Amino acid sequence: KICRHGDFFISNLFVDKQGQIVGVIDFEDFSKIGVPLEDLFNFIVTYLFALERNNKLKFFDKRFFKQITHEVIDDYNMLFKLSDTQISSIFKYYWLASINRQMSKYRKNIQIAIFRISKLVKKPKTIFDFINIVFEE
Repeated sequence: KICRHGDFFISNLFVDKQGQIVGVIDFEDFSKIGVPLEDLFNFIVTYLFALERNNKLKFFDKRFFKQITHEVIDDYNMLFKLSDTQISSIFKYYWLASINRQMSKYRKNIQIAIFRISKLVKKPKTIFDFINIVFEE
């Protein structure tokens, strides 16, 4: 079983003066059922977005971030024997689930927009048609 913190990012970590994580808070979204690496991917994505917005994350410099990311992936590999392909697949699942969570906030507006587009071009009629069109190769 994989436990999932659900909101694992920089603001929910306590870091000592040496840069070591000494505590984690905010277990409001905790679940006993999770996907391997989900919290790590959430941590990576929120960190990268934070860097994009504010390049002053002094206590979490890029070297430390890269080091901890590699260490956690290595730990998962030791525990679960995950291949690079499996890690890549899990990341794709995480990314799609994140997009779905964000889109759910705007689902009604998206449905209205898709309906209007479908009247103009007869495609897409559903969100799945829209996604298929967007990701066509």
